[in-house]
Amino acid sequence: MFGNNLAKVEKCIKKRNVNALINLSGSKKTEVAIAAIRGLGRCASDEAYNALIPFLRDSNPEKRAAAAYALGLLKRPAAGVHLRHLLDTEKDAQVIAEAKKAMLALQN
Repeated sequence: MFGNNLAKVEKCIKKRNVNALINLSGSKKTEVAIAAIRGLGRCASDEAYNALIPFLRDSNPEKRAAAAYALGLLKRPAAGVHLRHLLDTEKDAQVIAEAKKAMLALQN
């Protein structure tokens, strides 16, 4: 079943099915949730952007890093304030690295 959910995430990404990705981002299976969060970065929509912001405060650093990555893909200037706050408060090296990459993506 776990593999089926990852396949479902890939299918949703290809179809740009934001609502399904949002639902999958809440999966108890961390790998599925992370794939869905990252996939939201490929869906240029207000819903995807709005769904990503709360993940920057998630207790799981992998989800925070995935959200930063996805925001970098979206390249929305408004994400800058959220990413700067994350950089000011974050302790996890991987999250910091992804947030820095996302900030660079916003500038390009």
